Amino acid sequence: PEKQNSNNTEISLNNVKIVFFNPDLLRLNFSIFTSHLILMANFVVIPIALRDFAILPSTSHWQVYLSVIFASLFIMVPFIILGERLNKIKVFFISSIVLIMLSQIGLLFFHKELIYIVVFMVFFFGAFNYLEALLPSEVSKTTDPEKKGTALGIYSSSQFIGIFIGGFIGGYLHQYFGISSVHLFCLIMAGLWFLISALSLEKSHSYKNKLEEGTV
Repeated sequence: PEKQNSNNTEISLNNVKIVFFNPDLLRLNFSIFTSHLILMANFVVIPIALRDFAILPSTSHWQVYLSVIFASLFIMVPFIILGERLNKIKVFFISSIVLIMLSQIGLLFFHKELIYIVVFMVFFFGAFNYLEALLPSEVSKTTDPEKKGTALGIYSSSQFIGIFIGGFIGGYLHQYFGISSVHLFCLIMAGLWFLISALSLEKSHSYKNKLEEGTV
């Protein structure tokens, strides 16, 4: 190009504050935080359930995980295609949270049988992998180009904080209260995630309608 644009790489605390308190970005950041918290908490106890209840040697666990990831594609891929084609991303976003909730309910009550562990892990990873593809894209769409780096930085930090807290709390709960307590905690977190997401999406939709009607 004839005119070169200079990139501003200076840290702007004002941009950080704007991005951090953006309601739509807060929802997305809480989503990635919660999804990875649940992931890590689950994988504190799922290998233990496979070993102690399903009597599956640790050297064979990869077969379960590989099968689960492959089967979860039959949930993830249709969600991606239909969400984009039907312009129903919000519907599939909420549906993914519901699937994660169902997976935790199932693992809470049926973590002693291999077949149930596999089925509910498929539910979880179908939803989780869909969100892994969706959320970064939504962050990029939600923020303007000048603040995209800041937005993605806060998003990634939320993800890693979720990983840390999920592993820490999952280990603590398992040590003192057993496997069921971990899945119960994850279910509570997923329920909170569902409520926050549903309410924020409804509020966003209501505000958009008012803008279109010229009442705001």
